[in-house]
Amino acid sequence: MNREKDVADHLLAHRRLLIIAHAGPDGDTLGSALALSGLLAQMGHEAQVVCHDHVPPTLNFLPGADRVVSWNRVRPDEWEGLVAVDCGSPSRMAWPKDSGWERLSLLNIDHHAHNPEFGTVNWIDANAAATGEMITRLAFGSGWPITPEIAMCLYTAISTDTLSFRQVNTTSQTLAWAAQLADRGLNLASLNQLLWEHQKAGEVRLLGWALSHMNLSRDHRVAWLEVTRAIMDAFGVHDATVDTLVHHLRAIDSVQVAVVTKEMDRPGWVKISWRGKQDIDVSQYAIQFGGGGHRYAAAAQVAGSITEVTRQVLQVIGVGPA
Repeated sequence: MNREKDVADHLLAHRRLLIIAHAGPDGDTLGSALALSGLLAQMGHEAQVVCHDHVPPTLNFLPGADRVVSWNRVRPDEWEGLVAVDCGSPSRMAWPKDSGWERLSLLNIDHHAHNPEFGTVNWIDANAAATGEMITRLAFGSGWPITPEIAMCLYTAISTDTLSFRQVNTTSQTLAWAAQLADRGLNLASLNQLLWEHQKAGEVRLLGWALSHMNLSRDHRVAWLEVTRAIMDAFGVHDATVDTLVHHLRAIDSVQVAVVTKEMDRPGWVKISWRGKQDIDVSQYAIQFGGGGHRYAAAAQVAGSITEVTRQVLQVIGVGPA
């Protein structure tokens, strides 16, 4: 069975599609959704990207980012079908309850291994480094034109989900697809600067604070950090900036598991971000808190105080404070 052809046929059979980027959008979900929207628009289809949350400032440069709408701007009777992009579980779509969306056909495109295949049609590839890699494969395999704008979205999706091709999910095929996207008129130096070297002064100062306030377990194999809304306000940073701090904790040579707990803008809720190395599957930790993700990167959102949630996270990992 040619899965890409089946997916392409399903997409082209619908003239009006609503493409769903997951709540708390990152580069993979937004880049993939915007690229797919652009690809379909070129072929005369109407495609709109919807997301529960605003596009983070770090991704405002993506072509079409200014046209992403929230759920209150769309109605089920306006669309023939839905496409969930990079949504590891139904809850990640964050659509309004009892609003009629569940009556529409849903194409589920994702690369998370624990995706429960909640769509009417499901295309799940846990071997793909990013959902953006899957969309890239679909576009090239279907012979769809890839403009520089679409290539920018797809390259962003792949680059951000592999941490600039440094994560264990990066394969030779991932690099090959990125090279083909680069050949579609990308200015790689400029794009990589936007992705990786475009920080505000407050964001850099937050990193200094984080490195001086992080905690290490007695054996230095676990690093963790708590970030409150008060800290975020003090440095003038947004949620997406805080989400990058866990990578710096993971960079410590002895650390095998890095965790950041962050107070969400939803009062009484905490986001947990895990990153792992080698043989430790951090997605198993996330599942215990109702979340999910990948073997090396996972997250969850839970109700509770940040102090209590952090205590529970450390207890599950099995390592106490230093």
